[in-house]
Amino acid sequence: MSLSKDVIKQCLISKQREVDEAIIVPRPVEFEENGNYVIVGVRHAGTSYLLYQRVRQLQAAGKGWDEILFVNFEDERLAEFQAEDFNSLLEAHLELYGKKPVVFLDEVQNIPHWDKYVRRLADAKYRVYVTGSNAKQKLKVVLGVPELLKLQGIVHSITKCTKKVN
Repeated sequence: MSLSKDVIKQCLISKQREVDEAIIVPRPVEFEENGNYVIVGVRHAGTSYLLYQRVRQLQAAGKGWDEILFVNFEDERLAEFQAEDFNSLLEAHLELYGKKPVVFLDEVQNIPHWDKYVRRLADAKYRVYVTGSNAKQKLKVVLGVPELLKLQGIVHSITKCTKKVN
């Protein structure tokens, strides 16, 4: 049984409030406008807050939540989320706002076959930002031109490793 779009919409809206209210310590990380990113790090290294920072950057550039889809797969309401529910994310956002979003998938490693979905989004010219504690293993097969930001456990110690894939 697939997850209800109403539950997905509730998760999207509550996450928007959480991101808006978060206190963010800006980090010296630059994102390319048209890049797709996989951000990996140990638990509590700050990968989610890098996504929050990027959302704030997009908002400062004029994008609103109608153009941003942010979902955290550690939300207990998504405990039953399966690969076949991925399309419902975009459908729920479209029903709420009617626009193609920049997609943020936080802690996506909890969902089987996430890499295939992210690859499909990238191929369809969506901008995609992904975090996950074990997402690194699938990095090479996910995005056409990925950026890997690897967090080394200490929140303010960031090493940027770039690998271009053609």
